[in-house]
Amino acid sequence: MNGNRLAIGRISYFRVWISTTRDRNLAIVLSAKRTLRERWQEVVDELQRMNSPNVYLATTDESISLKKQREIAQRNIYLVVWDEVKQASFPDDSLVVGYSEFVNRILTHFEARWPAPSDPGGEFARSS
Repeated sequence: MNGNRLAIGRISYFRVWISTTRDRNLAIVLSAKRTLRERWQEVVDELQRMNSPNVYLATTDESISLKKQREIAQRNIYLVVWDEVKQASFPDDSLVVGYSEFVNRILTHFEARWPAPSDPGGEFARSS
């Protein structure tokens, strides 16, 4: 996407758009937690307080229990996991997405809705 991606492990990240209109429907909130074993609930509680409809919790944890996933889903938070974990453990769960789907479908969908960098409705923050 326009050369604004930064490699992070097995995924890539893209530009951040800072909105002056504060339209929550155009924003994605992404938090990352290496494992969901400890202190994950603090992150989930913080994300839920943001009151955004598009909240994602990414993890590299490969042993996520169905109970833990349900606790996250009850808060309307999407869980982002390795593609292999999605296929093996949550193939039919729409609140669990693989990293490939997150990068290729979800982020692309939102980026298409953001204004161009020259638009007065916001500005882009580029990571170095």
